[in-house]
Amino acid sequence: MTRKEEAYDYIRSEIVHNHFHPNEVVSENQITDKLNMSRTPVREALKQLEADGLIEMRGRENVVAPLTVDAVQEVYELRSLLETFALKKTINLIP
Repeated sequence: MTRKEEAYDYIRSEIVHNHFHPNEVVSENQITDKLNMSRTPVREALKQLEADGLIEMRGRENVVAPLTVDAVQEVYELRSLLETFALKKTINLIP
């Protein structure tokens, strides 16, 4: 695993587990200190997270992207589709 991947996984995990809250500033310096790495892999990871929609650049700050109503609705729709599909595939297997 590269240092960028390590930084990406750490920051993404912190966001997903709600340790970094929506609209919270994510400090490059704090992450580099926490992970004991240089700023370059952290900066690259933040750019990837921005491309993934988890981080927003506001001026010179990296901020955790807030959840939108559309994003939450999309998750519920996808879940509904997947659960319906799984049920249709397995309903005949239930004794």
